[in-house]
Amino acid sequence: MRALSSCVTAVCFLSCATGGHGGKDEVNPPYGQPGHHHHFGFGAPADPAKPQVEAPLPAPEPIVATPVDPGDGGAPVAPRPITPRKLWSMKLAGLGASSPRVVDLDGDGVLDVVVGGGMQTSGGSWLYALNGRTGEVLWKSHFTEEFYATPVLIDITHDGVPDVFVGGRDSDFTALDGKTGKPLWSLRRVNPKGDVPRRSFNGGLAVPDQDGDGIDDLVVSNGGGLDDSARLPGRVMLISAVTGKLLANTALPDKRETYSIPALASAHPLEVIAGTGGETLNGHLYRLPLGPPPAAPRWAAASGPGQGFVPSPFITHVKGAGAVFEVGHDGRVTRVDLESGALQWEQSLPGFEAMASPSPGRFGGSADVDVVVTRSKGTFPLFKWVNRITWLDGETGAVLDEADTGVFSSASPVVMDFDHDGLDETLTLSMDSFAPFEGSVVSTVTVFDGARGKQKRMQLKLRGTGQATPTVADVDHDGTLDLLLSYLGTIDRYALEVADAGAAPDVRWGGFRGPGFDGVDRFGEADAGTP
Repeated sequence: MRALSSCVTAVCFLSCATGGHGGKDEVNPPYGQPGHHHHFGFGAPADPAKPQVEAPLPAPEPIVATPVDPGDGGAPVAPRPITPRKLWSMKLAGLGASSPRVVDLDGDGVLDVVVGGGMQTSGGSWLYALNGRTGEVLWKSHFTEEFYATPVLIDITHDGVPDVFVGGRDSDFTALDGKTGKPLWSLRRVNPKGDVPRRSFNGGLAVPDQDGDGIDDLVVSNGGGLDDSARLPGRVMLISAVTGKLLANTALPDKRETYSIPALASAHPLEVIAGTGGETLNGHLYRLPLGPPPAAPRWAAASGPGQGFVPSPFITHVKGAGAVFEVGHDGRVTRVDLESGALQWEQSLPGFEAMASPSPGRFGGSADVDVVVTRSKGTFPLFKWVNRITWLDGETGAVLDEADTGVFSSASPVVMDFDHDGLDETLTLSMDSFAPFEGSVVSTVTVFDGARGKQKRMQLKLRGTGQATPTVADVDHDGTLDLLLSYLGTIDRYALEVADAGAAPDVRWGGFRGPGFDGVDRFGEADAGTP
């Protein structure tokens, strides 16, 4: 099984498929069955011996500022088009699965970019650090297997530069110096007595100090990979960021595999929301205490009968009540109570499945927190019809708006308010094919206006597979948001320009796993990150 980030990336953020088609496949049996050979990506790379003919990119749809009803009783507004202006582009081997993280690594005041190259390439994979102003490589670190997870950032060397923590398919989790890229520790080497199962590290998060050394620590999910003969149970690990020592190694109660990345429910005592199950295996959503001795979950919520929680949850507050939002692989969007796990509502879209994580925002619902999800029509691994974006009222689950873009998406929606009108725009990344190694794949970045009707304000066409969640941030602090896009073998930086923009946009959910990279929405009515 493979998860998408979303990512996994799995993920996502990560990718997961066989040949991108239906029917019997003797070489790669269906996921969830013994004998599947885990490889990264949806299909095989193009045959280099065959000439690759590139068709012209389709023209973006014209973006017209037409009056729309904001849905809140106010006067109609005319959303202004957003213009993407390319600042730089870099071709780097293996890019496409890891979502970019931004952080100043060289001390020049401009945010730099850390991104993993986790796609299948000969000779392993690379983790890259790029100068945010120019795109030039500051350093790169080589791994023998696919280190596809989106990096976690914590300064453990006390030099003012966050260090980099990343994992992937070679069953290890590694710390790297943020200035140089040199290894600091390897989880497997620090814990050599068989404590680290030979499964993939799909991603992690920084959590407030748990071992008393004054430095944030790490929570990572471990599951999937190297398990062709059986579905191995997943684990959630608490790791000392400074030393790499395992502080807790918690098996998930239902003994299901895990691909979703936990969200931080409580810092002291440490509790996370963790999901289990996969594309063809059901599972649970747990509020799980971490730390010795192991403790029973505070609550468990079940997934659908045949599919689990592959995407990753987020935590927020809706009218003062703690809430967990998640989407199952079967496309069911759920809101459960943070304290009790009681189901508040669920919304289904028959015939659609989800590999991307949900995102919060203000989209015109009855509370300050709504949710946006992206789901694809079909049954894994056959997606060839349409990808649908759905905006839901966070309080009631009612559908606020829907829009179709592309055929498939594994990238989580990115959310920001360009106009300071109290309604958030949504940036999505979709593909026109579920076979990303084919040279003809086109990915599309779309920005939808926050008002009801979801007018398109930007459309950008790219040649290549866009699996990873984009990152939006003001890289050079000039008041204009920048878009970082990692897709097949390429990373681009665009400035997102709006005429007469005024104040800089507010960014609510600017990348994979949110502003704190811990699945916590801090724009809610209460701060879910400090319970």
